[in-house]
Amino acid sequence: MPVLNCEISQSLLNALAARRHQTGETIDHIVINALADALQVEHATLFQISTAGALVEGVTQGAMTVGELARHGDFGLGTFADFNGEMVVVDGTTYQVTRDGVKVAPDEAPVPFAVVTHFVPEKSIDFATIASFDDLAGRLDALRNTGNEFFAFQLIQLGDEKQCQSVEAGPVIDLMRKVYGERRVPQILTSIRQKSEREREIAGLLRQGKAAEALEMKRADGSAILVAGGWDATALAVAQLWKQRMDANKDDPRYRLTVSAETNAAARDIGAAIRALRQEAGEIGAADIEISATDRTGKAYRLALAPGDKVRLFVSDALPPFRIPVGIRAAVRAPGPTA
Repeated sequence: MPVLNCEISQSLLNALAARRHQTGETIDHIVINALADALQVEHATLFQISTAGALVEGVTQGAMTVGELARHGDFGLGTFADFNGEMVVVDGTTYQVTRDGVKVAPDEAPVPFAVVTHFVPEKSIDFATIASFDDLAGRLDALRNTGNEFFAFQLIQLGDEKQCQSVEAGPVIDLMRKVYGERRVPQILTSIRQKSEREREIAGLLRQGKAAEALEMKRADGSAILVAGGWDATALAVAQLWKQRMDANKDDPRYRLTVSAETNAAARDIGAAIRALRQEAGEIGAADIEISATDRTGKAYRLALAPGDKVRLFVSDALPPFRIPVGIRAAVRAPGPTA
């Protein structure tokens, strides 16, 4: 960026210092804005909410709304509260991109992080071919005068419509192989879920609706257990099997065992049964307290805790006034009074 040296009066210097102290802006920023206003030149301002580091630390609640953000720019990127989708701002419209699709974000949606600007293109550059993302990044970096300079850009892709077909259409994969080379484009040559012929036979029976026959085969193999006595007995049997296998592999630090259930409620019941067995074995403390908890669907329940329990927190302010990063795993040492 060019450097301008000039002499100013002491009164202007005092006014600059007062403005910097009042707003926290740099002298450069104040002077650039003043010159842009006086010469009627469009401002080149980048507006940012929060930092990426704050997001990593779990600060994911809204600092302002989409409507308020729109006053500071019509082009940019960001995210929404609790990482509820990616934010893309184009031509003054804020889009929310989630795994369910793309929609226009409401003005009242909270924003914890975003970087926007008023997009006013100064030049147009044609790239005849782009070999890779690294190639594109290198060409864009070459347009900057310094590595400490930010600029916004839009990509407009022109070409044969056949080059923009869906992946299912096929030719786009051929184009990628030509650009990146065969080794850079992975291929799935075979897909086998069942390792043995007997497992494949069982899977075939299930697909044919012959569940009773398939289950008999699995019971004979020991990969399925029929438990009498209803759900409570089933949850206890699962917990006992988990404890048995964990004890048998306790000397293997790499051994891991997961339990899957149909619903969150079923998973909590099995977890409670496993916890009771661990408590009987002295692996966790005997004294319990209960706290209010909420599962990922928003359903509230009471959670028992004792020294030695391990929990995973999914809300950043779960233990006010402390700020806990989202998804952190924690071990209980000495529970306090009942919540």
